[in-house]
Amino acid sequence: MFKANNCKLGIGLVFYVGCSRLMTAFLFSLVVLFLPTQFGKHFWPSFSFILGSRIDYLSPTLYVSDIVILLFIFALYWKKRIFISFKVAFFLILLGVEIYFSLAPLLGWYGFLKFIELLLFSFAIRKFLAKKRHFVLVFVLFSVGIIYESTIAILQFLRHGSIGGMFYFLGERFFTSSTPGIANVSVEGNLILRPYATFSHPNVLAGFLVIGMIIVFGGLILAKEKWEKSLFIVSLFLGTFTLILTFGRVATIFWLALLIYFCIYLLSQKEFHKEIMSVIISFALICIFLFGALSFPSVLIHISSTSLGEESIAQRAILASASFQMIKKHPVFGVGLLNFMPNLPAFIGIDKPDLLQPVHNIFLLILSEIGFFGFGFVLWFLVKTTLGLFKLYKKTKIKERFLIVTAFFSLASVVTLGLTDHFFLTIQQGQILLAFVLGYCWALIPQKTSK
Repeated sequence: MFKANNCKLGIGLVFYVGCSRLMTAFLFSLVVLFLPTQFGKHFWPSFSFILGSRIDYLSPTLYVSDIVILLFIFALYWKKRIFISFKVAFFLILLGVEIYFSLAPLLGWYGFLKFIELLLFSFAIRKFLAKKRHFVLVFVLFSVGIIYESTIAILQFLRHGSIGGMFYFLGERFFTSSTPGIANVSVEGNLILRPYATFSHPNVLAGFLVIGMIIVFGGLILAKEKWEKSLFIVSLFLGTFTLILTFGRVATIFWLALLIYFCIYLLSQKEFHKEIMSVIISFALICIFLFGALSFPSVLIHISSTSLGEESIAQRAILASASFQMIKKHPVFGVGLLNFMPNLPAFIGIDKPDLLQPVHNIFLLILSEIGFFGFGFVLWFLVKTTLGLFKLYKKTKIKERFLIVTAFFSLASVVTLGLTDHFFLTIQQGQILLAFVLGYCWALIPQKTSK
């Protein structure tokens, strides 16, 4: 009787653990697949208005991706304690004090809750990817996402607007090249639509493609199954071609430079000589840039004709100047989390409503909102993560080092793109992407190093 009960208990435990792991993997898959979408409910409290205008960046929003992320965190930690180091706890207390004395404290507390969610999400990613077999799932999911987003973006570019129909329910929003506020580029007097896919802006799409392709490239080197390699190759080719169509200068140049580096790196390592196909793919992807330049010369003209007189660059300069003024006035603790824009009219005047947007540099934005004290903590985390990857690189087998290389460059892409844009801190899709990259890097670093 006792043995029979034990047997039933054992079978039940195995079944429970199996279902629990399956559910966690399913929720993780939903997180990655829902990352590019914009499904959500916006709320418009008084702090979401500046000078009488509704500001999307300040609107508390409950996205479907938020719900999936919270379920994913719960599935991983519902019976376990979440360890937060003393340094992280002190940083959170610091944020709370800054918010209390800020111009819009309710807005700051919303940002605080968002920060907690994304921090826990990074920890959950690290925990989930502690099992190395889950990395294959990451490669596959990002490949599927890149192919899906690229297909939509290419069709939007050819149609000069959204596709419509069922794609609206799959994350796309309606727009044409004449929609007010839509992202167009002017090349030789002609307006050309920059495709959005299901993202909120072409620059966010470009960021997703670059980071996704870096991760997938790591999977290509480690892939053993033919179907995996085929899927990864298709996503890399489509993603590279689509990246050109986004007209994202920094993202396009960064990816091209990275492909050249990958070629040199793979050729310089004897252990990768058997992976000559990966080198050939790298050269082929570079050729896509040349093909894109010949097929769509407007892209090359746009990238090479950057001028300080451009309206977008002039606006960024004004916002950067306002950011420096904020930092000078509030150097230690900043103006408070998410309080950059409520403070902006005091530095640029009330007659410039078109400039009510975040500064296009994540480091200036961090310095403005949480000051040098908080920025020191952020910089410490970045440096510690980078050093952890370098230490791991030296201890890892040659064959597996490329995974660490791609993790490092995924983090480097955040830093590089963040120098000229703000979406990693201000837009839901960019925030999730940033949290994922951090968790992805932490998952590779041994636990003692990542604390």
